Order: sequence, then C-alpha cells, then structure tokens
Amino acid sequence: MLMPNAATANISLAFQAKGPTMSITSACATSNNSIGEAYRAIKYGFIDAAFAGGTEAAINEVAIAGFSNAKALSQNNEQPTQASRPFHKDRDGFVIAEGSTVLILESLASAEKRGAAIYAEVTGYGVASDAYHIVATDPEGKGAAKAMEFALEDAGITAEDIDVISAHATSTPVGDASEEKAIRQVFTDSDPLVTANKSMTGHMLGAAGAFEAFALAKMLQEDVVTPTINLDEAHIESNLHIPFIAEKRSLTYGLSNSFGFGGHNAVLILKKYKADKE
Repeated sequence: MLMPNAATANISLAFQAKGPTMSITSACATSNNSIGEAYRAIKYGFIDAAFAGGTEAAINEVAIAGFSNAKALSQNNEQPTQASRPFHKDRDGFVIAEGSTVLILESLASAEKRGAAIYAEVTGYGVASDAYHIVATDPEGKGAAKAMEFALEDAGITAEDIDVISAHATSTPVGDASEEKAIRQVFTDSDPLVTANKSMTGHMLGAAGAFEAFALAKMLQEDVVTPTINLDEAHIESNLHIPFIAEKRSLTYGLSNSFGFGGHNAVLILKKYKADKE
C-alpha cells in the first residue's frame, strides 16, 4: 500500500501545523501546482504562510521500466553527461533524476514580521489541460500556451514584460517541440531568454517545478540566466533565444513552466523582490 500524502502529513506532525494540508498529484506539474495553490490561498487571505514544493525518488526498477517502456528515457548511454540535451536536434528522451525542494511562501507582512530573507515574489499562476492523451503531449502546445496566458493575466502583465523563461524542456523529441510552439504562440512580439535547467540536473519529475522555481528566484535575485548545456546543435526549427553559457542580464519578471503526463500544465510567474517597494 502506498501513502502519497505521507510527506505532507509528516511535515504537519513535525511542525504541529494544524492548517490545511494537501498532497497534489499532477505528474511532473505537481510542485508547480503545489506552489500555485499555496500562492492563491495566501493571496485570497485563507492562510498567512505555507510550505510548498515537491519530492521524488523514482530511480528504481519499476519507475525506470515504466518510463523505458513508454519510450520516454534517453538511450544515449555511451555519453551519459550529454544525454540530457533539451532542444537539441538529436535529443531522444529525458534522464531520470531524484530531488526535493520545498519553499516557504508567505504574505509580505508575515515575512517582514519575522525578518525573513525574501528571494522573489510569486505574482502569477496559470493552469490548463491538454485534453489530448493520457501520456502524450499535445504537439501543438495549446494547453501549455493557455496556462502561460492565464499566468500572465493573473500577474497583470503582458508577455513583453517577461525577461526569462524557465522551460519545462525535458529533452524529449515531442515535448520540447510542443513547448517551443506554445512559447511562440504566447510570445509573438517579444524574445525573452529561455533556459532549460534539466540539461544540467536531469528530470526530477514531481520535484522539478519547485527546484526550477527556486532556481528562477535566484536568477532574478542575481541578474543572471543559467545556461542550457549540451546544445551544440539546436533543432532546425528552433528560434528561441537560449544562452549556452550563463548570461548576465537585468531581470525583473520570470516565467516557469511545468507540464505533466495526463495533460497537466502549470505555470508560475515570479518577480524580483525589491525591499524599498511601496
């Protein structure tokens, strides 16, 4: 018997937290959904603070066999350090990884009251479904595009305000192409930098969104865009602005994509935090 909610239950027990506790399951979009739902609960005054994130430990025979049978994993075993290569013309699947990231989300008043170090603001959250296939991505990226549009609307900004996109980009042939189409549907008149952190970390599945949200927060804080490695040859249709090395850039807004099997699309928008903000 599995108890997927054991992680949140144990956090509640450890901290004697008696507020709402839930365990969201939306495949690789899970931790973006967790952060987004916590953000909404704080925004609308239901809670003051929350732990939100994701964890995954899927390097085991059952998980690897399942993803392998689904033809989702890279077979570039002879060059393992180059196997995870989002947007590459020869990408052939993702490299499975394990990890965990939990963020503390709270109202500004709560953070200031306890003198917390603030990394960034969550200002937008968008969710939408592909309604296309149980495991296959919609090749046209319509659900992903809709989630990005919803997040921009929630943040009260336009696509032109986004400086950097943290792409879901798992290194699968169909998934990366679909995400690129989705980005181009939304960002028709702008050219934000795009980074694919899974080129360096592999794919942490349900934990990926939270890790990449924190990475994006640090990018905004440090005014630097992380590189997408292993991209010596992008696929011929690619026209995204993807730095191969870390790039210094003045950043204000960032958008982070997470998409999961089942057609789940969850998008977060983060903003650089300025202490002197009115």
